[in-house]
Amino acid sequence: LTERTWFSKLATDEAFTQTVIDRYRDLRKTYFSDEYLSNYIDQTFEEYTLMVLNRGIGKAVSRTIDGYRISVGPVLPYIGNIKMVDIDRDRLMNTFNKLSYKYGKVSLKKAFNTTKMIMEDAYYDGKIPKNPFVRLKAPESQVKIEYYRDAYTDEELALIFEKAKEYCNKILYPM
Repeated sequence: LTERTWFSKLATDEAFTQTVIDRYRDLRKTYFSDEYLSNYIDQTFEEYTLMVLNRGIGKAVSRTIDGYRISVGPVLPYIGNIKMVDIDRDRLMNTFNKLSYKYGKVSLKKAFNTTKMIMEDAYYDGKIPKNPFVRLKAPESQVKIEYYRDAYTDEELALIFEKAKEYCNKILYPM
């Protein structure tokens, strides 16, 4: 910045310089305080994910939270022990490119979207300075599906529902 003409002009203005100093001192009391920054830097992706899912996220119900836990599972071996502030766009792209060779379209998309949601939560929660998912798209799965199942027939669906009734509490789960 010091090489920019406009910045050099601003830096010669004592009022501007004092405003910058005052703002920095104010920020040192909050966002730039040692306590805030140490908390901000120390959590790993896995620790933050666990905290977020335990407290709940948005309007998600417990069944949805359990789904999030499953969806983020494939990501943890790659970035689980990485500090939140060290997770950048390149690391995420590398992670999901590797996962694209292990998981099908649906599982890959769920892992991507759940991880994205957690990182966005961290950004809006003030735990990371920027959201690395901005303009990042999920890669296409490279897993080749060799078997396609036709939709269930009406007879098969009737049998499935009939068997399901045997295991359901008719008061709690009327069918």
